[in-house]
Amino acid sequence: MSSGDPATDLQSTNVAGVEMEVRPSLLGEDAGKGLFVLQAVPAGQVLCEYRGKLLCTAEAMRLEDKSYLMRVGPQEYIDAREDIEVLARFINDCRNPAVHNVRFEKRPGEGRALVVAARPIRAGEELFVDYGKWYWASLRPNRISVKQAAEILKALEEIEPQADEQE
Repeated sequence: MSSGDPATDLQSTNVAGVEMEVRPSLLGEDAGKGLFVLQAVPAGQVLCEYRGKLLCTAEAMRLEDKSYLMRVGPQEYIDAREDIEVLARFINDCRNPAVHNVRFEKRPGEGRALVVAARPIRAGEELFVDYGKWYWASLRPNRISVKQAAEILKALEEIEPQADEQE
């Protein structure tokens, strides 16, 4: 059923056939929307790509809203602000390294960054990545609560033995 909001209704199978969905972030209202996987994902799996308008440093620095800006290489930035089809733009930073479950694999010269699972990810889990210290220099971060972090880590402990048994 459609809510009428294109950002809420986004559900897609990306790069490697991983089903994902955009919905309100677990970080709360201030964080906006988050990206969730709808199936279990093994560590090292590519989930999707971060793409957008390619900018040089001067163009990037002139932007008023740098919320969706990523530096992918020297003199090379991606701005995904206006590209709501780019699901990777909905990945949040919970500011808790123990909970980060994806990483950006930047591809200078290709105008993109791959989103790669940094550890096994459970179906239904929100994706979290480290934005880096420069992103937070002038912003108030949305942090995941200690209770939420503990619940995610406990669930991971239950998954990891199962993954070891399958190898």
